[in-house]
Amino acid sequence: MNRVFSQTFTGYLFSEPISFSRHRFALAYENRPIATPIHVHLPDFVEYGLDVGDFIHNLGWDFLLLDPPSLICPELVQYFYSNLRSFGLQSRCFSTVVYGHLVTIPVPELARILNIPPVGEVLAHESELWRYNFDISAEFLQLTGIHPGPATFLPVNSVMPRLRALYFVITRIFLPRTQSLDIILPLDLWIMAHAAAGIPLDFSYLLFEVFMTYGDSSFPGPLPFGPLITQLIIRLGISFTSFHTVQPSWVFLIDQVLDELEISNEGEMDAADTEEDEDEVDDPEEVPEDVAEAAGNDDDDLDRFGAAVVMPGGFSRRLVDYSSDESVSLAD
Repeated sequence: MNRVFSQTFTGYLFSEPISFSRHRFALAYENRPIATPIHVHLPDFVEYGLDVGDFIHNLGWDFLLLDPPSLICPELVQYFYSNLRSFGLQSRCFSTVVYGHLVTIPVPELARILNIPPVGEVLAHESELWRYNFDISAEFLQLTGIHPGPATFLPVNSVMPRLRALYFVITRIFLPRTQSLDIILPLDLWIMAHAAAGIPLDFSYLLFEVFMTYGDSSFPGPLPFGPLITQLIIRLGISFTSFHTVQPSWVFLIDQVLDELEISNEGEMDAADTEEDEDEVDDPEEVPEDVAEAAGNDDDDLDRFGAAVVMPGGFSRRLVDYSSDESVSLAD
């Protein structure tokens, strides 16, 4: 086996370190499935007339309305995020290039644009007290290279941050996905209606579809986001874990990927390998190379990091702590 592929790397998923081999991750990423479109039955929106402003007003979420909402342009959003760079943690600033224009933006302003609930310093925001901290927000944006820890997640013990996070997903993912100037699609209204009514929905599968669509290099359309947004949405997924109307079943997402790739978890793999060895393979020399390779991985090398296969390559570059200087980025 190539020496590079035999190395083991450590990634971070929800602050938990997970080890995996470059070979297994590369194999999983190359063979990642493409999610099928989600077919949903939209609720009756006759009473709202499909007017986004009236719809949000009837939900009691007036604070989510943009002024004016039509100013969100997917192309500008794409340029803004894909070119976003950090000046360093101490500078408290980021830079981006939009249509050849260099834009320097402070961290607090960037957090405001991203609808990130501030933490740390007390600020007044629409009659609500918000706290903001430069370091936490910078780490939340995954631009500093600092690995996430238990103390870095934004608080989720109030309603506003969760609704702001929901709005972020709608405006920054579903809107650019349409490649149009429409503020929200019927599917987005469907999601908001279910959230407002307290109807559980599988948020993780919606993310799965988006990641699988834009994680495919053969996708003909322009990528709406760079690696930054992919990681930001992953971190926002944590905020939804205590939002009772949105239930992200990350176990389902990981299992979905593992099933598609025919990779099982630790217990299933051990049992399957043992059964195959006893019932089907009498001579160890006849074991197929890929089976022997999978069985030879140690416990920490199992692909529990399977959710990452739905991410663009930038996800691995930012969340993976390469174990040696000789390691090479998966994107190379």
